[in-house]
Amino acid sequence: CPNGYYSDSNKKCMKCHSFCKECDGAGYSKCLSCHENGVFPYLDVSICVNRCSKFKYLPANSQICVNCS
Repeated sequence: CPNGYYSDSNKKCMKCHSFCKECDGAGYSKCLSCHENGVFPYLDVSICVNRCSKFKYLPANSQICVNCS
C-alpha cells in the first residue's frame, strides 16, 4: 500500500488515521510516523502527540519521543 495507508486482513489498502503519516493498522494508536507540521507531530510509542509524555524527551532533529535515561 502507498504511504498513508495500511493493508487490512483482506489485503485491501485502508487510509491511516488522520493523526498518522504512516501506520500499520486502523486507529490513532497504530502510527509509525506523524505529520511533521500537524497538530500532533511527535511519535510517542505508536501514538502521535503534541508533546512527549512524562519521563520522555524529544532529541534534537527528531520526531520520536525517547525515555529519559
